[in-house]
Amino acid sequence: MIRVLEREFATELALETSCCGVTLAQCHALLELDAAGEVSLSGLADMAGLDKSTLSRTIESLVRENLVERITDSDDRRAVRISLSGKGRERASAINTMCDEYYGKLLSEIPVSSHAAVIETLGLIGNAMTEIRLRGSCCAEKENPNG
Repeated sequence: MIRVLEREFATELALETSCCGVTLAQCHALLELDAAGEVSLSGLADMAGLDKSTLSRTIESLVRENLVERITDSDDRRAVRISLSGKGRERASAINTMCDEYYGKLLSEIPVSSHAAVIETLGLIGNAMTEIRLRGSCCAEKENPNG
């Protein structure tokens, strides 16, 4: 059943992000920035659990599309923070609205008496997935099976 969820979520995310004119990676970056406000690239990479160099390319594409702004620290010219532009906030808001509507429809298909159990279970699964990711990818385990 988790594989069914994975497939359905992946399909829905691909549809939602393409409707909003961004890639899945750009979507994740926009939503993380929307939640974080102004942040360094390293901070955003940590929050999103992504490689800094990969995220840097995604952010660069968002800067070119005027969805993200770079802010240079006046005290330390080497320090750069990033945040959503006005256009970026609008795009993130549209994505959040679309997701909220989808998840509302999803919950409406589940009996109200089961909502608390579903939400608790999703929290447990999400936390477990995060813990596994933080410990290392499946590829890293295959490369070094003895830990």
